[in-house]
Amino acid sequence: MKRPTGFTLIELMIAVAIAGILAFVALPAYQQHILKSNRADAIETLANTATTLERQFTDTNSYLGLALPTQSTNNNYSITAVVTATTFTLTATAKGKQSKDTECATFSLNQAGVKTATTAGACW
Repeated sequence: MKRPTGFTLIELMIAVAIAGILAFVALPAYQQHILKSNRADAIETLANTATTLERQFTDTNSYLGLALPTQSTNNNYSITAVVTATTFTLTATAKGKQSKDTECATFSLNQAGVKTATTAGACW
């Protein structure tokens, strides 16, 4: 007599239930990880813009006269700049899906290298 092969309906239902539980637990952690990794987009854009402004200041003794970005490299943050001849403050504000990152919704960097964020110390 030939023995039947394959999975029973109960075995299949248990496997699907386990996969569902794993997905239920893993998905929020994955989404939080994506938000944290997107912070690098703001940090990179602010650092590159600050470097460009410092180069401008070295050449002309003024931070004025440059066209500055209004969006981060990957478009996750809006960039605003307050620039005078001797000072600047760059601010990145989360937008779109990244705005769910309430822990680090804004980043700021000024000419003195002072870094601030929504949650002090946790974002940079």
